[in-house]
Amino acid sequence: MGLNIKHGVKPSSSNKTNKSGFGVREKLAAAFFLTGLIAILAAAVAVFSFTKFGTQLGKIAHEQLPPMFAAQQLAATSSKIVASAPRIVAATSPEEELLFKSELDGLLANLNDYLGQLEQSGLPEDSLTLIEQNGKDLANALAELHQTTIDRFAIAKELAASLGKFQQLTGRFNSMIQPVLSASQTQLTGVTSQIKELRLSGAFMTAEQNASTKGLLFKLDEIMTSRAPVLELANRGAEISNTILSAASSNDPMQLKLMGVQVRGSVGVVNSTVDTLENEKLKKFYKGLMEDITDLATGERSIPTLRTTELELSARQIDIVSHSAEYASAMEDGVNALVDTLQTGVDNATESANTLTQQSTVVMYAVGAAAILIPLLIYVFYVHGSLLRRLAGLQKSMVSLAGGNLEVAIPSRGSDEISAMGRAVDVFKENAIKVRDMQAEEERLNRERNEALRDELLSLADTLQGEVESAVNEIAALGEQLQGVSGQMTQSAE
Repeated sequence: MGLNIKHGVKPSSSNKTNKSGFGVREKLAAAFFLTGLIAILAAAVAVFSFTKFGTQLGKIAHEQLPPMFAAQQLAATSSKIVASAPRIVAATSPEEELLFKSELDGLLANLNDYLGQLEQSGLPEDSLTLIEQNGKDLANALAELHQTTIDRFAIAKELAASLGKFQQLTGRFNSMIQPVLSASQTQLTGVTSQIKELRLSGAFMTAEQNASTKGLLFKLDEIMTSRAPVLELANRGAEISNTILSAASSNDPMQLKLMGVQVRGSVGVVNSTVDTLENEKLKKFYKGLMEDITDLATGERSIPTLRTTELELSARQIDIVSHSAEYASAMEDGVNALVDTLQTGVDNATESANTLTQQSTVVMYAVGAAAILIPLLIYVFYVHGSLLRRLAGLQKSMVSLAGGNLEVAIPSRGSDEISAMGRAVDVFKENAIKVRDMQAEEERLNRERNEALRDELLSLADTLQGEVESAVNEIAALGEQLQGVSGQMTQSAE
């Protein structure tokens, strides 16, 4: 039990004098304050950099990009409008045209919105005037295209109705001619057969045969005479019908004019032929019928005139689409020039932002390097070179002291907390020395008491041993007496 204390060692003198100066806490606080100051400096540089960068970015995002985006969308929308305009021309019905028109109205609304955004962006008016004028011209051209398309559909509808009516009239025209031609053809066939029979009868004919032959010739002449106007009507009617039907699908304006002249001539011939008809009922029918056909063939709203008007409207549509493309192209050129100007501003702002970013990056790297280097120097030269080294020395002294080595020197010089800990350990060392002396005195006393006790125990053991030997001897004598008595009793019993 007790410490393994080496004797004969004097305690080391403890330096209890407190020196004024900074302690460990003050030095560490100063180091942390310096590190925090560097962090604050880095944060200030970062905030300044981000603020300036945010200003440049805000200038780009709020002042330059919106008008540039609006201008690009304006150019794209104008291109979509020009691409959609031919769809109106190619529409096959008013409903389909209205559908395309609604799409174009939406694109025009977007076009006006983008123009409004450009006006509100504070751009120079001279750079917007040409764009706005081209936009208005494009909108007016599309409105005219819509109206022209509506007119073309109206003309096409009227042309289809007139063509249907004309086909009905030509059908009625032919329906009256065919029966007459069939009847005259039957009569002509009969007379021709009789003449062939007379030819087969021989070279000489009787008076009756001659008279019959003359009658047949007169009848043949009469049939041919009555058949000629009808054939003329059929031929001229077919000519008018073919010409009008060709005019309804013709794409040549000059050919349409020639067809109109040709139809007028044919109509005149038909009217003259009708006047030569002997059948008053048939004459009246064809006169009424030709009045309606004449209106459809040569009137102001005739089929060739309607077709000519339709072709003119189609040509007008193509011209409007061409002009719309020119307006859109001029607008796109103006927009491209505007976008180039805005892009130059964006590039300049971006270059300024990049320069600021590079400068800020260099400063932040420098501050970051200082933030790393200064704590590292504090650790190397103070924490590791002084603080940890002194703590390690104090720990080693404390371990050696705890192992019973009281001759170890305790580092207690200085005025900081580690020196105070060393002085406290030095006090412990002095107390340990006192305990060692007390233990040595106690061991001496214990040794003396143990020697006296041993002497007493040895004397007591000698006395006890003599008494035990005397008692044993008495017991042995008594045993011998008992054995003699037992032998006598045995003999008496025998």
